[in-house]
Amino acid sequence: MKKILSYSLLLCFLLNHFNSQAQRLQKKPNVLFIAVDDLSIAFQAFGNPDAPTPNFIRMMQHGMLFKTTYCQFPLCSPSRTVVMSGKRPDATGVVNNETSIRTKLGQNYKFIPEYFHSYGYRTERYGKMMCTSEKEISWDYEYKGTGHTRWDLDQAPYYWIDTIPKDETETAGGRATDALIKRIKQPVSTPYFYALGLLTHNPFTPILKSWNKIGVSREKELLPVDQYGTITDVRGNRSTNIILPNTPENDTKDIPEIALKKDQAMIQYPHDEWQRIRHGYYAEITEMDVHLGVVLDELDRLGLWNNTVVVFFSDHGLHMGEHEGLWLKGTLFEEALRVPFVICAPGKKTGICERPVELVDIFSTLAELCGLPTPPEQQGSSLVPLLESPKAPWKEAIFSQVTRPDDGGIMGRSVRTEQLHYNFWEQYGEELYDIQNDPHEYNNLAYDPTYKQALNHMQHLLKQGWQALIPSAIAAKSEIAVSELSVSSSPSFSLYPNPSTGKINVTYNGKSTGNILLRVLDMEGRSLVSKTEQAITGINTYGLNLSNVKEGIYSLELSDGNLKKQKKFVIEK
Repeated sequence: MKKILSYSLLLCFLLNHFNSQAQRLQKKPNVLFIAVDDLSIAFQAFGNPDAPTPNFIRMMQHGMLFKTTYCQFPLCSPSRTVVMSGKRPDATGVVNNETSIRTKLGQNYKFIPEYFHSYGYRTERYGKMMCTSEKEISWDYEYKGTGHTRWDLDQAPYYWIDTIPKDETETAGGRATDALIKRIKQPVSTPYFYALGLLTHNPFTPILKSWNKIGVSREKELLPVDQYGTITDVRGNRSTNIILPNTPENDTKDIPEIALKKDQAMIQYPHDEWQRIRHGYYAEITEMDVHLGVVLDELDRLGLWNNTVVVFFSDHGLHMGEHEGLWLKGTLFEEALRVPFVICAPGKKTGICERPVELVDIFSTLAELCGLPTPPEQQGSSLVPLLESPKAPWKEAIFSQVTRPDDGGIMGRSVRTEQLHYNFWEQYGEELYDIQNDPHEYNNLAYDPTYKQALNHMQHLLKQGWQALIPSAIAAKSEIAVSELSVSSSPSFSLYPNPSTGKINVTYNGKSTGNILLRVLDMEGRSLVSKTEQAITGINTYGLNLSNVKEGIYSLELSDGNLKKQKKFVIEK
């Protein structure tokens, strides 16, 4: 009898223990991880009326749109490996679609779903998450019903109408979305990490219903139904109202040849065919948006926004004939590098963040949002400070790269700030674009003498590398520790360039969150400019425009509320 009582007490104890552990785990938010293949920013939310995306805009109301997001490598497997590992291409060794994602990381490295699984999350995949390496990442469950087709096509765009599915729910994306929704409806006792993969990939094969959402509805034409251009009786909207870029004549003459994918042909189609190709791509985008809407409907219906982190991103952008015939991916232009990226997180702000961010930041961000320790080997920065304050000081630049195998494996490298975009092609040349004034990158300013100072600064950022620009407290701790050994405990800051023509960048190593005061003083100590800035713990970067200040020697004073420090600088006109 005593033994039975003892076993009963032990059983009750174990049940209570496991139940409390499940409840503790369930307090962590769920994660819905939505990855889209080849989705650029060429849609409604970014100003293109030809690709309506009402559900993406609806999702933005629940989260933060990071408007200036770069992938780290404009190709499927390298980019997705960055996202799933939190490491940059130089660290992963993945610079093509064939290399194993564990070539340099090893068999024991935990990618995002494996890391979350180790902390009690149930991980499931619905649709494409990797390119050729799906089997190298383990999940608790993988939906097999999407049937993603790999087409044997050359590096040119193709489009046709997929006549087999009659509705969005019958497409590969629709089937994966439906399977995910059925799973979300099921009760869970532990937090989950569910991943959904959607496609907007070449060849562009929308259903007729999606094609006819855009274009000229009052005018119909016969459309191809397969990769060979076969014409049957399928008629759809004409594409004559699709907007084409107003590319200046001889746009590519100031661009290094290696930047234009010289191993592939530059294809300039007649305008009507160019419009049809874009029409096909935009139709796939609207189709993807329908699948997204189904997911949002279920989040609304079940009231899951309060305990679910939603991440939406694309692996890279896509060229659609810009720069006199560039198509698809594999360049360092904005069209290939810039991607849509939204995070919806319970308790965090919603809106639009203009700060430059990177896909490599996703792993660290999710770990912090879900209360998990960030793996020490992460090479991205948690975006939580920007989710709490989208205008908070942030790292000055973001980095990307791409290889040119036919040119001895040359690695082109890119640095992007809020205003400038710089590409370096080793001995083959360089590019500099003023994104604020030239968003389509038509004018290469690398050899413009009026931009010499800006070029020097971007070259300096590239030479420094991403390690020097991490905004997190982790990077700041070592610098703070060094400064604490010195006699002076004055605030630590630097400025660049010096001398300058009046535009300088100030880097401040903050020891706490709060406001700082920047003052420019002349040699007699008179204050000429005064500016209050917000600072976070760690590295902060601010810009000062002193173009109206005449030539001379000045002092920049930084005050953090307790202590002040000054540095002299020179303005030369």
